[in-house]
Amino acid sequence: MIINTFVKKKKIKRIFKFIYYLRYLILIFIFSAFLLYSIPKVFENVNKINKLNYDFKNQHGFKIENIDKIKYKIFPQPHFEIRNSQILIGNKFPNIE
Repeated sequence: MIINTFVKKKKIKRIFKFIYYLRYLILIFIFSAFLLYSIPKVFENVNKINKLNYDFKNQHGFKIENIDKIKYKIFPQPHFEIRNSQILIGNKFPNIE
């Protein structure tokens, strides 16, 4: 039995040709995903603490005070990191940092 390699090569060429035509679409998708995760790092996050405190107070019942530093980290998932702060629950300061 003779294996027809011409058909296999033709299928492989067709797959590579399809990927070749999609290269710009793939690059645009990667670039936009990179921008989506890295743009918040450019903006100043200190001004947003008032809105965060308002939301925390209304929804969860606590407030963040004595904020020293706010960082935005992209990896492993996008998140804010608030360092050297105290959390006010009700009217008390528990030992939470």
